[in-house]
Amino acid sequence: IAFCSTPVSPVEAKAEVQPAHAVFIMAEDLGPLAIDGSPMGRIRADDEHGIRQLIGHLVETGSRRLSYVNGPDIPSNRLRRDAVLKSLEELGIEPRIREYWTSLDREDLDNVARLVARERPDALICYDDKMALHLMDALRGEGLIVPDDVAVTGFDGIPFAAIANPRLTTVVQPAELLGEMAANALFDAIETGKPPTDVTVPVSLAVRVSSVRKALRAEAEG
Repeated sequence: IAFCSTPVSPVEAKAEVQPAHAVFIMAEDLGPLAIDGSPMGRIRADDEHGIRQLIGHLVETGSRRLSYVNGPDIPSNRLRRDAVLKSLEELGIEPRIREYWTSLDREDLDNVARLVARERPDALICYDDKMALHLMDALRGEGLIVPDDVAVTGFDGIPFAAIANPRLTTVVQPAELLGEMAANALFDAIETGKPPTDVTVPVSLAVRVSSVRKALRAEAEG
């Protein structure tokens, strides 16, 4: 069984299935859950490193007043939000951010866009790409230009991020690789009878137009 972003505890699941018959694709690193310290078959993308790269990019391009747009109240959202605060602290910037909460419902997005138009943060760090793309459209409805009025970034690296208007800066997770690794780990574990190992997979930052203001783009092109 491959458990993908499940609320089921790996320890509880392992108690119900053979140890070599389960892997877990999960965002958070829960530490050594097994009593004996053995691997639990957890495969995760290095979200924290991706957020660290993203914050470094935003700060380097002049953003200081950062806001985080929360996704659903699940571990991956809490991890990314906490990583933003930790990254700011590591850079010597006071780790205080304005947080917004929204779904993909049009009314919720419009409400956040109105708040952003009034409060004018330098950059919005969105929980994922879908939220960022929908929010960019809502911001246009408020007359804001991305990125010159406010930078917008996402997370995941879905295909639409690369063809959006403007093209979306995002942390790219190797989603297909995670699935492939989960399947291969199961095959190997079932064949050997040994529990799958724990693996953390690197992510990358794709810098695009949505986070680089016109003056900086002109400077880079010049």
